[in-house]
Amino acid sequence: MMNKKSLLSVLIVIVLMTFTACGPDNIKKIEKITEEAKTAVIWEKQGAGKAFKNETPKGDMTIDILDVGQGESVFIDFEDYEILIDGGNKWDGQKIAEKIRPHVNGRIENVICTHSHADHCGGLIHIYREYDVSRTIYGDKGTSKTYQEFQSMAEKEGIFTNDEDQVIEIGENAAMTICDATDNESNTNNNSVICHISYMDTSILITGDAEEKAEACFQGVFGQTDIVVAGHHGSGTSNSLIYELMPEYFVISAGKGNVYGHPHYETLDAVLSLTPNVYMTSKDGDIRFITDGKSIKTQKEYTPLSLEDAGDHYK
Repeated sequence: MMNKKSLLSVLIVIVLMTFTACGPDNIKKIEKITEEAKTAVIWEKQGAGKAFKNETPKGDMTIDILDVGQGESVFIDFEDYEILIDGGNKWDGQKIAEKIRPHVNGRIENVICTHSHADHCGGLIHIYREYDVSRTIYGDKGTSKTYQEFQSMAEKEGIFTNDEDQVIEIGENAAMTICDATDNESNTNNNSVICHISYMDTSILITGDAEEKAEACFQGVFGQTDIVVAGHHGSGTSNSLIYELMPEYFVISAGKGNVYGHPHYETLDAVLSLTPNVYMTSKDGDIRFITDGKSIKTQKEYTPLSLEDAGDHYK
């Protein structure tokens, strides 16, 4: 059988070739890869990271969508490997640091700042005060005081690098695919880092505030995805690939009664036609999923949303 390093090398080539240009027309099989690799890689819209289908589970992965009000923060813990994606606003940093403390084994391997808006990067400032961080991946560089403070802390701590297309091994049978959808967009939301995490048969997608233009760049790449964290807090300007992703679970990070009307009616209407498992941090607080690589369960029973939960501006 192909060893894991060889398999990951194949995955990197596939993902980089796929992401070179936007749209489903650019999704092609690589003709010269070995038959063994073709068997291992679940290709053609089955998920770029799902390459470990027949392996034996090695342990549980936990995915926490943390309650940071009108912001976003996602923490992934797999054995001794931790990933923190965004940190909410600046005032959220200390409570995030406390929430993740029982799960951090030494260093945080990857901090990802999807983009430079304060409700995503602000809380990360405090994380660098309390934790060692091996690497920070960013989507764009902002000019706000909050972002500049975040960047200064991140650069002092460890590797500070942009979101070039890559596959990162995060443990046995598990990988994180980073997609650099678009760069230097005047709409900062579209500079968001796209993160797809797979553990054997299970997967999660986090897209920051990416809107339809950026989403078009990974159309046809990931296929069915078990857990989708709503793009841009459930905005109608995002989540355009929901019928392709076909999530079992859809989680919205948004503040109660926020002035943006999140989540928007059209987003809820679409996702509720696919799954009843639609949750929101403003209703349930932190939302935790646990997967052994074969199946996913929630830590407890959460409150499913209905169309009545759409933001006031869109009812």
